[in-house]
Amino acid sequence: MIISKWIDIKKQEPQDKQECLIYSKYGKISKAQWIKGEGYSDETQNGHWKTSGGSHNSATYWTPLPSPPHKVYDKYYFDDDNFGAVINCAIRYACGRQTYMPSLVIGVVRPMLPLLTPKTIACMERDIREADKFGGYGDETIDKPLWIKFLSELQDIMKERGIEPW
Repeated sequence: MIISKWIDIKKQEPQDKQECLIYSKYGKISKAQWIKGEGYSDETQNGHWKTSGGSHNSATYWTPLPSPPHKVYDKYYFDDDNFGAVINCAIRYACGRQTYMPSLVIGVVRPMLPLLTPKTIACMERDIREADKFGGYGDETIDKPLWIKFLSELQDIMKERGIEPW
């Protein structure tokens, strides 16, 4: 792991409840959470570090935790717009088909939704919402209910994540 920058606790404190890596005056590195306004550390009177072993008051430096690794599927990243473009191509292909394809594509894409970018989600929602303009949803009694339900799920995700429709 590469640490980009250690920050002196005397010069800058983390945000309240921020999880960080801390470096103690004894040369130990630990994962900890900064609790502002409760107790004190050796270096500041404004808060203390909470670790899995309790409180820790000998940290002299801290750094934010690095971002978690990308979720990789073969060579693609789920949270990448290029991967999202491929997913949207599958949605466009399946929409309007009167085969097993709509249920297959929806079933594969649904578990990926929390990992996809806002751009991918917004494009997908627009394409499904406007499917009637481009040939429809497929069979009115079999395929259309699948698409309408999936569209509703996408719109709920967009509301939760604050994604504006296109």
